Formats: sequence, structure tokens, C-alpha cells
Amino acid sequence: MKRKKLLFSLIVGLHVIGFSQERLVEFENSLNSSRYATKEVFQVVNQENNDFVMFFINAKQVHSYLFNEDFEIKNKLSLEDKRRKYNTIIGYGLENELNYNLFLTNEKHNKFAGIGFSFDGQVSSLQEFTLSSYNEKFIQTVTIDNKFYMFTINSETSILSIYEFDGVNLPKPHRLNFQMGAFLGRDGKSQTLYNVFKINSRGNYVNIETNKIDNKLPNPIEVTSKEKKLYVMGNQVVFTFDNYKHKTQILTINIKDFSYDLKTVMKSLESLKLNQKSANTYINNDLIYTIASNNKEMQVDIKNYHTGEIIKEINLKVEDSITFKNTPIIQEGGVYDNYRELESTKKFLRKISSGDLGISAYKQDSEHIITIGSEKQVARGGGMMMPMGGFGGIPITTMGSSNIFFNPTYFAYNAYTSSKSTRIECLFDADFNHLDGDIKPNVFDRIDDYVDDTGKSETTLSSVASGSQKGGYQQIQKESEINDKKETETIFRYKDYIILGNFNNGDPKTYSLTKFTE
Repeated sequence: MKRKKLLFSLIVGLHVIGFSQERLVEFENSLNSSRYATKEVFQVVNQENNDFVMFFINAKQVHSYLFNEDFEIKNKLSLEDKRRKYNTIIGYGLENELNYNLFLTNEKHNKFAGIGFSFDGQVSSLQEFTLSSYNEKFIQTVTIDNKFYMFTINSETSILSIYEFDGVNLPKPHRLNFQMGAFLGRDGKSQTLYNVFKINSRGNYVNIETNKIDNKLPNPIEVTSKEKKLYVMGNQVVFTFDNYKHKTQILTINIKDFSYDLKTVMKSLESLKLNQKSANTYINNDLIYTIASNNKEMQVDIKNYHTGEIIKEINLKVEDSITFKNTPIIQEGGVYDNYRELESTKKFLRKISSGDLGISAYKQDSEHIITIGSEKQVARGGGMMMPMGGFGGIPITTMGSSNIFFNPTYFAYNAYTSSKSTRIECLFDADFNHLDGDIKPNVFDRIDDYVDDTGKSETTLSSVASGSQKGGYQQIQKESEINDKKETETIFRYKDYIILGNFNNGDPKTYSLTKFTE
């Protein structure tokens, strides 16, 4: 989803690489003395003192490096026996500033493991556990104030369980048992919370897991078009459900005392019947954006999230020109043509209404950038639906940064840079008056251009296959010894900026962290 190619000078070896990025540190993965190359890299940030740990995964081991906020290595530790069946990291928690816990799950999300890294005792350990009941289904996790929380739902019920971890052992859950009638199904009738998670607005059964949103980012349509979203707002965990096209259901849980609030917000084009529109919502900066469309019209309402007051209404009819867009109508990810520009409002409305409709918004300086569009769906067997290219183009079973549980920043970046959507982007001032002109590149654009122009993490089989001649044959490095470009890259939020981590080009040992301001 690259808006334009950035033009900036690259001066190799300088600490400051450009106006918006800065090399923070380079370091060697010195703990990895085996022949196995790093396959994945991810990070954990201490939310209290800004220490952070970089984890390097190979086929057998986990190597970790503890940094302080001056980007100096304070300590190192390895786990020598990584269990292969736990292939997805779902979150982390801290017991204190020297004891970090990682949590993982298997492909079926029914078995779990906690890995403790004790940097003071130089000990690492693994504890396996399962959920309290076979009928419990894993939904999502959050880390707030360095404490790890896991959410589950009992099948065919409205019993939501929240596990609050102090260590790596499974604690007793806090259970929220909602009354029948508290939630609405796709038809507006009473439904269990489980089925609200499980059945979408089209009546299709979908993955019960829920997208975790960092709404300070320029999230792409692939992320925001999902009908289930989770936001973290201070001490509150906010679930939004858009399975019912007339109303958004919002469940807010205070994670400190487990009190909750349930409310609904009316969506746009409320006079239309359920089968006459698509609809969705998005929360950003104390605003809730509701969108509804069909092949004849579209309406966006921007409301105060707390009071419901309408701040701005955007209307579009099929016979209108789209006067509020600042980009062409872009269609990416087609089967035969990866990039197209559509000409007419009619085509735009038809495309976005036939796919998964979404809206995204973020603030850059004092301006609002709003993206309107949809991700195209393709049918699969058994009534299941899946977006083109997978879940946002990314397999959700990835262990490291690029999954919907662990790192929403990197998940959003990957979806952004491999977009498969039809969309427009729109620029507004602080009062939502439309502005003419180009939209400035955002932090994801700058990172993507930097990666392209510097050739970072570009180690491939072909680039190391020219080994030395020995014993009458050419020694070619095995594929298992090669760092994979995308899997060893990570992007994460740190303080008030974003950090890109990747291996230096042609060097499978040296890893760089580069700062990008938003």
C-alpha cells in the first residue's frame, strides 16, 4: 500500500540516516553458536522502565538480549530446548524488571506454554498448561502495566473468562456471565456472546480470535474491515462487534476490577434493511467512525465516542463525484492485475459493498487521514470465508511478531505493505473540513521505503550459495542456516516512536534497530 516512493539520501555508516529515522544500535546475535540460522525475531518492552528484550528464534533455541533505554545490553540468556508444537507467541508478562515471561500456543489454540526468562538467576524454564474446560475457546490477550491477561469464551454461552497471570502457571479465571439478551446476533435478535464472536454479518462461521488494534497507527483496510476488534484504552479493554449491521455493540471491561459496560451505537444508513447494506466501525482518538454502503450510496458518520454527538457526516451517491478523496480509487491485489485505478463512483461503491467494508482513521499533526474501502473475500469449502491472501495476507500461526495476538504494530505494517483492497484516502483538517493536496507519507511508508532502498534483511539462498571450493566440490550453505528476510524483521512501538529491527544486509549475525518518528 505504498502511496509514493520517498526521496532521501542514504549515507552508509552515519548514525543519523535521515530526517525521520535514526540508527539506534547494532549488535551481534552472539549467543547463537549453532549452525541453525535465526528464523524469527520479536521483542518485549517493559512498560515501566523502558527496558526491552530482543528474542532470536532458531530451530532449537531461543536467545534473548536485555537492553536498557540507552540501548545498551544489560544481560543475555538462552533457552536450549524450544518445544516445536508451540508455534505461536500470544503475549508476555513481567514479574519484575529481570524476570520476563512469554506465552505461546499450538496450532489448535488448545494447549499453551509459559516460558520464564530469569535474567538475574540466569535460568529459563517452560511450563505447559491447558484451559480449565474443553469447551473454553481462546479469543485474545493483552498486556497492561506489564501484566498478562488471556480472554476465553465457553462454547454456546455468554461466559467470558479472563485469566490474570502473575507467573507462568494458569491462574483461576475471573468469569463474566452475561445474561441472555445482552448481545444481538446478525438479525438483531438475542444471541450468545459465543455466537457473536463466531458468526459474522453474512451468517458465515469465522475464526473466533479477534483483531487487536493499535489505533495510533495508519491501520490498513485489511485490519479495520474485520467485524470483531479489540482496543486497549488505558486500563480498559474494549471489544467492538459489527455482526449486526444496524448497531455496533461495544463491550468495555476495566481490567483492574473486572467491571464492565455494554452499549450500542447506531450505524449509518439506519433506514435501510439489513440485506441492503454493508456496515462497519472504527475507534480513534475519542471518535467513533461508522460507515455503511451499498452499490447506490455510502454514508460515514464521525461521532464523539463518549457522548454519541455527530461531528461530521459524509454522504456519497452513485451519481456524485467523490470530491473528498485525495487519491485515485485504488484497487490492489487482483488476480490478473496487482494495481488498478478505477474511474467511477459506481465502480467504487460496487467494489466496497461486495467485499468486507472498512474505515480507518489516524491523526498526523493536526490533520485527519481517513481511508475508506473494502477487502475482497473469496469463498472456501464448508461455508467459511477468507480474505484474499489469507488473514490480512499473513498466516496467523506465525510464532513471532506478525500475528494477531502479539504485536499489532507489525501485523498492521505487514498488511499495509501487502494490501489487497479497494480504497480511497481522504485528508481533513482538525474540524473535518476537506483539504486539497497530497497526503504526506506516514511512518509505514517511510519504513517500507527505507527497507527497499537499503536492502535490509535481504539474505537469501542465492546470495550465500557462492561458497568456497573445498574437497573438490563447492560448499553451499544449507537453507536451514539462512536468515529469512520477513520472519527476522520486526517493527514495534517504543516510547513515542516506532523501531524497525532487521539483520544487516549480507550479515547473518549483526542486527540493527532503527528509529522512525510518527
